[in-house]
Parts: sequence; C-alpha cells; structure tokens
Amino acid sequence: MLHNSRGMASRALRRRSTYRSLGRHGKSRSHPLLRIVLVVLVGIIMLTSGASAGTIFFYGQNLPTLKNFKQRFEWQNTIIRDYNLQPLYDMADMSKHRGKRVVEPLQATGSIPSSERSWLVPASPQAHGIPIVLQDATVATEDATFYSNLGFDPMSIVRAEYDNLVHGHIVSGASTITQQLVREYMLNDNPTLSRKAEEIVLAAELTQKYPKSEILYYYLNSVPYGPVAYGAEAAAQQYFNRHVWQLGYDPKGRYDFRLALAQSALIAGLPEGPSLYDPVNNLPAAKSRMHYVLHLMCSHGYLHDPGDPRCDNFINSVMALTRTWHFSPPSTIRKYPHFVEYALTQLRQLSQTVPALKGRLFDGLDVQTTLDPRLQNLAQQTVSKQIAGLQLQGQHVTDGALVSMDLRPTCYGCVRAMVGSADYNNTSISGQINMADTPRQPGSSFKPFNYVLAFMNGLGPGTTVDDAPIAIPDQGNSQDGGWYQPTNYDHTFHGVVTLRTALTNSLNIPAIKVEQFNASQSQDGLQSIEHMAIQMGLTSFARDNPNCCGWALTLGGVERGARLVEETSAFGTFASGGYRVPPIAILRVWDRTTRKLLYYASPFKTRPQKPVIDPAYAYVMTNVLSDNASRCAQVCEFGLDSPLNLGRPAAAKTGTTNAYTDNWTVGYTPDIVTGVWVGNADNTPMIDSTGITGAAPIWHDFMTGAFALLNLPPKDFGAAPPGVEAGSECRLSSTYYSLGTGYYDIFAGRVPLCSIAGTGSAVVPQDNGVNQAPAPQPVVPQAPAPAAPTAVPVVPTAAPAAPVLQPTAQPQSQGPVTRTNGSPSNAVPGVTAVP
Repeated sequence: MLHNSRGMASRALRRRSTYRSLGRHGKSRSHPLLRIVLVVLVGIIMLTSGASAGTIFFYGQNLPTLKNFKQRFEWQNTIIRDYNLQPLYDMADMSKHRGKRVVEPLQATGSIPSSERSWLVPASPQAHGIPIVLQDATVATEDATFYSNLGFDPMSIVRAEYDNLVHGHIVSGASTITQQLVREYMLNDNPTLSRKAEEIVLAAELTQKYPKSEILYYYLNSVPYGPVAYGAEAAAQQYFNRHVWQLGYDPKGRYDFRLALAQSALIAGLPEGPSLYDPVNNLPAAKSRMHYVLHLMCSHGYLHDPGDPRCDNFINSVMALTRTWHFSPPSTIRKYPHFVEYALTQLRQLSQTVPALKGRLFDGLDVQTTLDPRLQNLAQQTVSKQIAGLQLQGQHVTDGALVSMDLRPTCYGCVRAMVGSADYNNTSISGQINMADTPRQPGSSFKPFNYVLAFMNGLGPGTTVDDAPIAIPDQGNSQDGGWYQPTNYDHTFHGVVTLRTALTNSLNIPAIKVEQFNASQSQDGLQSIEHMAIQMGLTSFARDNPNCCGWALTLGGVERGARLVEETSAFGTFASGGYRVPPIAILRVWDRTTRKLLYYASPFKTRPQKPVIDPAYAYVMTNVLSDNASRCAQVCEFGLDSPLNLGRPAAAKTGTTNAYTDNWTVGYTPDIVTGVWVGNADNTPMIDSTGITGAAPIWHDFMTGAFALLNLPPKDFGAAPPGVEAGSECRLSSTYYSLGTGYYDIFAGRVPLCSIAGTGSAVVPQDNGVNQAPAPQPVVPQAPAPAAPTAVPVVPTAAPAAPVLQPTAQPQSQGPVTRTNGSPSNAVPGVTAVP
C-alpha cells in the first residue's frame, strides 16, 4: 500500500448527494428548471475568460468585496479575566463563524519559492503545521477537483441540481472548498438561486486572487470540527489531545502511517456534520463517516494498492485501530472552572439585555470578573481540607461548596469566591457539578425567612413559644399516618422559650409554630414564607420547587431545595439592612481591539434603590443571628465557643437535613457574606455530620482567613435604624395595646405579641429523662391594662388574627397553603431539621 502524492489524485468527480444532504433541511422549489438553467448558464459563462469579467461585474454590483478577505479571519476570542485582570479563560465562539481557533500553516513537499508564503512550511518529522495526509483527506472528502477547478465545479453543480430536481428538495449542495469559504464568511446561508450565483462568482474571483494552497490554509484553519473547535489544530487537541502535526505519533514518539491516516480521516469527516459525527456523543456515526472518507481517498488516488483497487484490506486494517478509541468531553476551562462557568452564564444573559453586548458574546470581548484569586484559593483549600478530614473520620462526606460575596460599597454584590466542588476533576464524586448553583435541601438555614416574616407580622425576639409536642393533620401523606409530628434535633422538649432562643438554637417545633402563625396572617398561607425567601434573593426557588410548600418548609423540607449562591445572596439582604444583594460575576466588559468600555456594573448602581424588607426588620434579624450568648442561655445546643463565634460581630445560621444528606452554614459580617454546603452530590447520607461540625468549620476558617487577606478590622452592624425599639412591653392577641412586663428585647414596627401557641402549659416533667432547661415564666396579665408610658402605641388597621393554639390542627388561614395539590405537607414527610 502506497500513500501517493496529490499529483496522483484521480480527476474523477465525487458524487456528493448522500453526505451533502446531511444537516440540511428539505425545501420545496417553485421553479426547479429555471434554477438549473440559470446556474448552468453562470457556470458556462464563467468557463470563458472573456465573459468572466462581465459576469463578475454583473453579479458583483451588490456582492461583498474581496479586498479585505483576510481580515475576516482575524477575529479574536473573548477572554475572561479575574478581578486583577489576569486571564482565566480564552473563550471559544460556539456561534456560526467563530470558535477556539489556533492557526497553523500547511506542511508542503518540495521547495517554497516565495518567502511571502507564510501559510506554508516544509514538511519534516515533527514539523509544525497541518500534515499532508490531513490535507489530502480533506480535499478527497470535500472537493476532489480542488487543485484544478476554477473555484466551482460546473459538472458537480449540474449533477447536484439534477438530484435536487428528482427528489423535489435539496439533497446535494455541490459546494467546493472555495465556495464553502465564501458562503461561511461572506454570504448568508439561505439556499437560494441568487445566493448560489453569488457564491460561484465570488469563489471564482477568490481563485483568481489567491493560490490554491492559501485557500486551503484558510479553510483548514477556520472550518468547524466540533462545538468549540474551529480549525484542524483545535480539532486535533480536542479529540486526540495532541497538536495537529503530532497526528500519527504514538506515546513513544514513533510514527505510524496507519494511525496518522486514521486520525486524519476522522477529523476530515467532521465538517460535513460536526454534531452528527461528534465522536464524543456518537462514535459509531463518526467511525462510519471515517470509513467513507478512507474510501474516497482511495477512489481519488490518494491511496493506491495494485492488488486491491478498492483498498478494502488496507482500510480495514486502519479501521481496526479505532477499536480502542474512546472520546471524552473536552475540559476547556482549567482555572476556577465552576466560577468561570457561572460568569459565562451571566455574560450570556447580559448579551441579551445590554445593547452594546448584543451579538458580541464571542466577538473580541475583554471581560473583567469579580473573582479575587486570593479568596478563591483560600476557599478551595479550606473546602478540600475539611472534606478530606471528614472522610478520614469515616463520615462519608465527599463534597463541599462555598460562595462568598462582597458587601462593601466598592464592589457591592461581587462574587469573590465560588467553589463548586471539593475536587473538580474527581468524577467519582461528580466533581464537575457546580454544587454552589445546584438545588439542595437547606435544612434549618431556611428558618430566618420564616422568622423575619413573623417579625413583620407582629412577633418579636422576646415573644415566647412552647417547645412541646405538636401534631398537624397531614391527610395527603399516608407515610406518616396522617399526622405530621416534627421533633427537635436532640429529641427533647425545652418548654417555654423566646423566639430568640428558638432560632439561635435551631429548635424545630417552635419554628413550625411560628410558621403556623405566619400562615394564619396571609391568604397565601405557607406561600407567604416562600414569597419572602424569593423576594430576598432565592430567585430560582419557585422554579426549582414547583409543588412547594408543606409544613416542613421552614425546616428546609421541599422538593429540590435552594441554591447556595442564592441563599448566600438572601442572607446578604439581612446584612445590608434589607437591600437585595444580587450576585455579580461580571464587573466590566471592553472591546479587545478598541478598548472601549461596553459595560460596567457600577457598585453605585448594583445596590437597589429600595429595600425589599424594612431595614428595621433586617436589623432585628441580624441582632438575633449574631447573638452568640443566646446560643447557650435557655437552651445550649451550640455552646459559646462553636465555629459560629468569630471573635467579632458576625451573624450565622446552620442547617442539616434529618437524613444527613446536606450540611449548611450561611453567615455574614458587615463586609462579606459567605455560604457553605457539605454533603454528597449523589444524595447519599453522611454519617453523624451536622451543619455545626461539617459546614461551620469551613465557614469559620474561610471568614477568618478572608479578614486577614482583605485587611478587614472588626466592625459592628451599626446603629439601629428608625423603627427599632427595646423594652419589656408585649401585647395579647386580643388587645391593641401593650402590657407589662414581658421579656426585655428589641422589636420593630409595633409592640410584639407576648406569646404564641399556649406558652404556659407544656413544660416537660423531669422524670421523662429530659435534661430540661429552665423555662422562663411567660407574662399572663390578669386583665387588660393601659399601655405603659414608654410603650409604642399600636394602631392596627384590622383586627389581629387569633393566635395558633396548641395542640395544632390547621393554620388559621383563609387561603391555600399549597401551590398545587392541597396537601399540607407535600414536601418530605417527617422532616426534622438539624442544627
């Protein structure tokens, strides 16, 4: 078997009807005969040099000029940079005319007479450039008469039009390599008669102006070979993980012609249908196409065997090399991949809404992101170290995620760090899934959205609630016997506690009773809590949980859950005094060529003009979540020296699902807000890992490290805004005025209710084996009395609703409590949130 030079190529014309029809839709033709006649006439006229100029003049009046043809190939990729303008990703264009493009010259046999032929390099072992075997495979496949035709092939056009006429729609395009260049870079893609005539004219003109080798050079460096691979060099790197001039070389550096032929044939077959023949997704189709390319090389004289005119034996030996071939999706993003992917998503959204960016997603943009590489490296190291430690302890924890956002005016809402996995490259833990932007059950970290709504509905941190057994009718769920009976993480009851104590110690039963109270205050029922979370930043929550919500909502028990990046953003709303903190990954965008600023997410514009919740209520919530002392007062679930204690003002909330599938810790200081998730991507349960032992240590270590890197001194949360008061006044649900004396605490808006859910009747006796924390004595006034002089007058606009009684039945709500099926706990039956 010999590999002949291209001079031995057969002049036989390749019949293209079968493969040229692939990837093209059928289209009826109203005047097929007229089309054939006109196209043939154009071809015949172009065959005579005297009439050629006239024909070009006739069609060329409205055609693009070839004067700047080369400039059409000088497009640039969009580049993604970090906050310090260091490159993160050279972004390939997945649109029609762009892609990841690395230009290589053509290898050429013999001498190169002109030094101006920069597109050619002498062929030699391991020389740079596109090898001759790939050039031959491409010509045999795409344009067998390339070296002799005038830029178009009249006989192929006639035959193609005949095929189209017979079939009644387009099955063959008959486009040469030169015509494909013209169509892709100078004309539209509409298969009309006028477009075909223009294509022929420009192809002929291009052939007159440029040598064939240069035309092939442009073609092989721009034709699409896959989703992001444009040009032969990009294709070789994507599919074979090597440079194009290394095709045919084994790992030991030995050249094998059969291997070179096999790899070149696969690549040469891709432009006909890059997605159809993608070896990653459809290897059998790619091999079938490759087999066809090898036969074309034989039929056109690039392969020759006197004893086997069809080259069957040799082709079979080449195809045998593919038995062990396996292709994986290319890893195009190598540095901080999850953040880059998240930033690209935002860039795509901006390209649809910002006029200066429309149509320019891949067209030479220079993008500054918000990522701080110091914080990103700290975050990745902290997550990976903690996960490795938990694994060593046998707790079956394989993955973790972290998001940290800036709250300072200089870059309000900027995502400074995003870790989507403990190990991106570890497929056994599904490391390529971005767990920072994947819905997961939030556990008790969801409770603050329930409590802040309760504060807005007239409760306060000093309002008392009875942490005692509760049962709620749940007829829509037979798995729990028709009753939803939540328990606390420690399986104990703590008697009468304040809401401050209940929230900071993450008690479940009080949270359910607060949820019932909120449901009784709105016609939306439980959906009012969902709406609060969405309003504060969980923008994907309704879409991720279409059947929300049941009574387990406040414990984080919903269909799919919340996204870490969104819950971090929502906690930022508390930190910022009630103003939304939209996660920002794209800071500035310039034109790479002109350096013109096209987009700027000005810090002064990113903070919304109006708060989504009253700053007074945000302040009250921050006051509670930052109260380390209350984590070990009436109840002591966490102790005074837990990872939530940073030694400076900081607010935080943990969460764990009762099945131990998810750990959360989300918290903030006045400068930064950070959220952490720990678990397993496949939802398998961890072993004895809670939010305080799994996620909280990551949060603690990252926050303290960030303070040092950013040089952030301790800072308090500032003075209370208007509307925040302090005192021991409280009121009964049936009165419009305050009573004395309740628990001294802060509140917002109006004097809070003294209690909910029958606070005086559910102290668990000591002989039940429960370590009962001392219960505060609730205020039970003997008779209504006028408000104390220091009380805040309350002027309700409507009579307040009756308190939720214990034991509970249904919330006192006139509206639905679910979005779809009406079952009061259609989330996870028996969900119990863990601190």
